[in-house]
Amino acid sequence: MQVNAHFTCLLLIVFLNAVISSAQIKMDLRDVSDDDAPIRISGTVTVDENNSPERILYTYRTKGSITNLSDKPILITAIRLSTDCLNAPPLQHEHEVDRFFGPEVLESGHAESLEPPLAGLGRPTINGVLQPDDPDCQIGPTATAEVTFVQFID
Repeated sequence: MQVNAHFTCLLLIVFLNAVISSAQIKMDLRDVSDDDAPIRISGTVTVDENNSPERILYTYRTKGSITNLSDKPILITAIRLSTDCLNAPPLQHEHEVDRFFGPEVLESGHAESLEPPLAGLGRPTINGVLQPDDPDCQIGPTATAEVTFVQFID
C-alpha cells in the first residue's frame, strides 16, 4: 500500500511539473482575405509556451491548407499570418510558396498543405523590461491569415 502511495505521489509531481513548465493555446486560423481572393486559407495556429530560462520561450506552429478557388493554375502565393491577444509576442509571418521550379502548380479547385517552418520568439520586452499583456484586448487570442499576392500561370 505504501509503495502505491509513493508511486501516485511521484506521478502527480511529474504531471504537475509538465503542466507548470509549459502551456499551449490552439486557435482556428481565420481567413481575413478580400471576398474576391482567388485562394481560401484554413487551419490552426498553436502556441506553445515553455516556462524555462531558455531564450526561445514561445513556439508557433501553423497547420492548414490553401485552396485555389480560381479557374487558373497558380504559380506563386504569398500569405500573411498573424496572431494577437496572447500573453506572448504576436506572430507576424510572411509565407510565400513559389512553384516555378517545382514539379506542380496549384491547379484550379485543388488544395495544398500550409505548414510554414516553426517560429520561435522570446519574451516581449522593451529596453530589457518585460511587457505586460495588452490591456485593450477584449476578444481573446486570435490567429488570422490574409492573401497578399497571387501569380497565375499565363
